[in-house]
Amino acid sequence: MGVKTAKKASAKKAAPIKTAKKKISGPKYAGGGKKNGAAALPPVRFSRGNRVDRLEEAMASMAASTVASKKEFDARLDAVMVSMATSMAASKKELDAAMASMAASTAASEALLTQKMAELSERVDKTSASVDKMSERVDNLGLNVGGINNSIGRVVEMVLLPGLMEKLNTQFGYQFDNISPNKIFTAGGKQYA
Repeated sequence: MGVKTAKKASAKKAAPIKTAKKKISGPKYAGGGKKNGAAALPPVRFSRGNRVDRLEEAMASMAASTVASKKEFDARLDAVMVSMATSMAASKKELDAAMASMAASTAASEALLTQKMAELSERVDKTSASVDKMSERVDNLGLNVGGINNSIGRVVEMVLLPGLMEKLNTQFGYQFDNISPNKIFTAGGKQYA
């Protein structure tokens, strides 16, 4: 019995909640119905049920719009991705072609450089051989000239020396006793005559 009484007592104490229904009407214009020559719009009355329905319709419309916007965005994104992939593929082909051209050009330049280096090496070898021959000829020439000098020197000694000793003794006051042709005189390890 105590439980039933408590329920009845709490029900009596709390006053029922009443909701006020506010009437929403369309725009009203001063002057009874016309603004700028237009007829006044009839008042629109929304009940609480109508407002919820309109809200649900608005949310459904927004959701549909969002889905449509997402689909449109996805379609645009896909188009951009396809365009980028096509552009990248074309750029890769151009890059590959440029790299192949550079490799071919480099190979041709390397072959030409190798050929020129071989030709230059051959010329250097020929020049070196020519220089060696020339050096040998110069050495031989030096021996020949030296031999000619010695021969001339002997002739001069044989012709001039006998008369030279007499001239030096009589005109310049020297006292030479003998002549020694083709003799080398040294003193202290140095050659002086």
